[in-house]
Amino acid sequence: MFGNIAKDVKVGGVLRYMFMPQILPRIGQLYSTGFWQLAYSIALVYRAVGILPATHPVFRRENKYHLGLRDVLAAAGSELKFTRDNIDKIIIYFAVMVGLVILAVQFAMVLAYVMMNPALASGMPTTYAGFFETPVYSKDVAYRILYMVFGVPELFYPGQPVRPFHTALYSLFQLYSIGLLIVALIIAFYMVFAILVETAQTGVPFGKRYNQVWAPIRFIFALGLLIPAGYGLNSAQWITLYAAKFGSDFATRGWVIFNDTMRDAYLNKTEERVGLPQTPELTNLAAYMMVATACEYAYSRLYTGNDAKVIKPYLVSSTAERGGEPPTIVSMGYNEALKYFKGGDILIRFGDFDVSQNGKWLSNSVPYCGDLIVFSGDATEPGARFIQAYYYVLVRNMWTEDFLRKQGKAFIEHYSSDVKLRGNSPLPGAAFKTAVVEQFGIVTDRVVQDAVKRQSESKTWDKQVEQVKELGWGGAGIWYNKIAQINGSLVTAVNNVPQPKAMPSVLEYVKAEKLQQDTNVTKPTALTLADGREIKFDTATDKAVAEGLNAVFEYWTKEDTRQDDLANQTRSTNNIIIDVINVIFGTRGLFDMCQSTKVHPLAQLSILGKGLVEASIRNLAMAVGISPLTMIP
Repeated sequence: MFGNIAKDVKVGGVLRYMFMPQILPRIGQLYSTGFWQLAYSIALVYRAVGILPATHPVFRRENKYHLGLRDVLAAAGSELKFTRDNIDKIIIYFAVMVGLVILAVQFAMVLAYVMMNPALASGMPTTYAGFFETPVYSKDVAYRILYMVFGVPELFYPGQPVRPFHTALYSLFQLYSIGLLIVALIIAFYMVFAILVETAQTGVPFGKRYNQVWAPIRFIFALGLLIPAGYGLNSAQWITLYAAKFGSDFATRGWVIFNDTMRDAYLNKTEERVGLPQTPELTNLAAYMMVATACEYAYSRLYTGNDAKVIKPYLVSSTAERGGEPPTIVSMGYNEALKYFKGGDILIRFGDFDVSQNGKWLSNSVPYCGDLIVFSGDATEPGARFIQAYYYVLVRNMWTEDFLRKQGKAFIEHYSSDVKLRGNSPLPGAAFKTAVVEQFGIVTDRVVQDAVKRQSESKTWDKQVEQVKELGWGGAGIWYNKIAQINGSLVTAVNNVPQPKAMPSVLEYVKAEKLQQDTNVTKPTALTLADGREIKFDTATDKAVAEGLNAVFEYWTKEDTRQDDLANQTRSTNNIIIDVINVIFGTRGLFDMCQSTKVHPLAQLSILGKGLVEASIRNLAMAVGISPLTMIP
């Protein structure tokens, strides 16, 4: 038998096989049978639509691994009948052919692009190496992570030492590579023996079971990839790390180009960096300040001489040094107040300084007329700081000027039972409240626009633009978070309208009495209990003050004239569908986005997201039947 086989083996053929690369024959063989999987898949498509019958020879097992694209297309063409009844099959047949042509054209275009090196757009790398550059190795986030995990300083952190952890890791990798190499050599010896036997038996190099094109390539590469190289890593592991390095370089280069382009499109134009937040309504603040000023008027009339209670807007802090009368919002500016509260929220107490209290109250200031909090916000951003300073000054002006005090005095004179408080000042109508809210809205809107301008000129932008390049593509999240942070801090500052912490003491007493009988208090300042009985006060003066303040409170909460925080997100658009959506979701900002297309998209999304969160919180409060003014503790 071996003698017959030997007759087919020629010396010239053996020499040609050993010394000639046979590149062209192998390429031809690859073209004819190297794509058998693609050819077989196309044959299955043709069989599914009925072009090729299931019994066709191309589906036989012995022919499966020797199929070529040309064979399948020719077989399908010979079986296809070009008639009107087969129009669907004809379309599918030619659609597959067109797809193959497009695929070939794409490969040709890629090859042409690589070979011709066309001129690139401005800002793009001019060399192939330029696509794989990292500006600063030591600061690149991806490189630092790869170095911390795998070490290999030459790749990811030049000049750094190999750490003990990495040395242990290399030993582990080396053990793995050697063990796997031994297993591979055992398998390789068996395969070599099998191939030699089959070659001797069939006279075909590598036998009939193995692909003559891919088998030697796979065999050599399989062993080569398992041989340990530097740091105990085998060639396959080195290839993987280099792929990670080049992939990171490519991503970083794209990220840098993207940021340069974005800087030209957005960041160099300050007006397009920050979105415009929705101007909040200040109805609740105006209502509270009218109650506080009316309270101050009542106490100034009821208590005189040695018993006088001088109500001032004191700044009280648990961290401030004890001793002496505390500063007031009138005597201390915003920046000083921020330092006084060590950067925290500012607590304003409308009370009387009384040293006889012996520390019972903060700074010995008794909160006869309530407490108000001015939030500190993000003091590092100029726009946010500007807004909070405006709110601080606004509260001071509401206290010192007469436009609220005068109207609050009228309610005290008309509704208080004490003769010392009686008077004939005219009561304000609903138009006064509307005018106050509108005027506050106009001023606040201008302030918000000014704050946006200040925020867009923040130095944080320039610092981050340079830093984000150094961090590489791994720092993309940091950059986007910074955009959201700068815009979000402004939105938070705008929405952080000063909030009451406590109502005047007599109204707090009324609410406490009502809660003892009914936990569902709908009118917290009304002087009657749920069963209709009047609330009893310790003194007649307390009752007189409570009567007047209740009248002020009810003036601002009447259903026919009330304007509450819903207006923050739901100003009328004269479109009932849009207005309903705005009421439910607080999405007026969504429609503003369509009118502010020049603003950075992420800035717009940050503001919109804040509006949605605020709407969710507001709707939750409404669901449990709590109005904004009755949420005061």
